[in-house]
Amino acid sequence: MCPRVIWLFLVADICLVHLVRAHNGLVPFREFVRTYSRSPGNTDHDLILIFKGFEGETIPLEYCRMLEGIRYVGIFTRDIGFDIRPYGLALEQFTQPYFCFLNSFSRPLDNDWLAKLERHIHLAGIGLVGATGSWESMYSNALGPCEPGRSASIGSRLWQPFRRISCKLFFKPFPNWHLRTNAFMVRRDLALRCWPRFIPTKRTAYLFEAGKRSLTSRGMRLGLDVLVVGSDGRGYAKEDWAISRTYRSGQQENLLVADTQTDRYKESSLQMKRYLAHAAWGKSAPNLTS
Repeated sequence: MCPRVIWLFLVADICLVHLVRAHNGLVPFREFVRTYSRSPGNTDHDLILIFKGFEGETIPLEYCRMLEGIRYVGIFTRDIGFDIRPYGLALEQFTQPYFCFLNSFSRPLDNDWLAKLERHIHLAGIGLVGATGSWESMYSNALGPCEPGRSASIGSRLWQPFRRISCKLFFKPFPNWHLRTNAFMVRRDLALRCWPRFIPTKRTAYLFEAGKRSLTSRGMRLGLDVLVVGSDGRGYAKEDWAISRTYRSGQQENLLVADTQTDRYKESSLQMKRYLAHAAWGKSAPNLTS
């Protein structure tokens, strides 16, 4: 077993936080270590690994072996609160001015991915930047058709009117601008003002990402801009996310950081890609031929 905590002297302005969940097993962690080792971001940062749900607050030997040669701080938390609560613990424990969060399935794709995010978070008037964003609305989705190949059950049809009412209460209609929480960078002072104290359900986590009082919405209400950053190094304003060629846009060839949802889009049939792109971007979705 590794020690409970691996300490290093924290000196950078950026705290890079990656969530390592025991329930997910070795595969996603191995992929993160592989891609992070190859593409560490090319800017100074302190790596924080949050080990979530590990018994005895110890890191198993097979995880330790993968971390050989990587400098990091390891902290432990119970397997509660989805991704958002552990991120909040890191915000409380560390004091770097900027935090970049990667979920358990995030994989950097670009050698300079972190440097490109950093370049834009330093611009005047910017509160948050991310690798992906969306205009998707759970409320508008509740009014639309099912996914291709999926038919609504009797139970879901009976529940549909109540689902629409619930979604209308908590989610804006399309376009519902929000950064996705798979890979994003935020100013710590802004995050501390907006971070929720409790994340009891999956719906609460969705609300933090895309609800009426999401982190993105609260940042914009404070007069701060929110950008999606592509591998081309450009920061895309929310009105231009549909053409950024990142999340569900074209072939996602401008993506900085991949995750399960970008993988799903990449591996889908043309019909499903068009459905997913329309859910994210409506009529602004780029045309797809393959």
